[in-house]
Amino acid sequence: YPKGSFRQEVRDGIAYKLDISDMVDWYIYFGFKEPARETLLSLIPKGACFLDVGANVGQVTLHASRLVGPEGRVIAFEPTPFNLERLKANLKLNPAQNVTVEELGLGDRAGSFLISNVDEGNQGMNRIVQQSPDAGRTAAIQVTTLDAYINEHNLAKVDVIKIDVEGFEFNMLNGARDTFEK
Repeated sequence: YPKGSFRQEVRDGIAYKLDISDMVDWYIYFGFKEPARETLLSLIPKGACFLDVGANVGQVTLHASRLVGPEGRVIAFEPTPFNLERLKANLKLNPAQNVTVEELGLGDRAGSFLISNVDEGNQGMNRIVQQSPDAGRTAAIQVTTLDAYINEHNLAKVDVIKIDVEGFEFNMLNGARDTFEK
């Protein structure tokens, strides 16, 4: 499908605005099931504090929002401008009052990083790079550590964390040592 092939669709009771030229949106639009995602969602209890690290267009965020209910909380971290815009658009289509969106990446140190779009047909593959391989396909993003974020926002508990940060997982985990110890 050509870029900008937008469709409005409801999947599993969640409304989306999807660009089916993008692989992630295409999967949602055509209703593909992912056993790993289904297992993750089964672990989220009512009232939980759920962190979606690498939220993309919000598929997991929106499911988690329903699962934690009004007494729970979802924090969605998405640093990529294009995905962030689509995440916010999908949140507007749904009654997700318990979601906080953070335009941040999580890593092992705070700072400004470059994120590169390595595949225009799959915005979920964006990754942090040391230098720009193609200036037209990179953006500067802000990164902090999960430990710093939790301390700054006085989060008393975190129950479940989904991490999908395209090769930056080890860095993210190193910036969350105190959180995991607690």
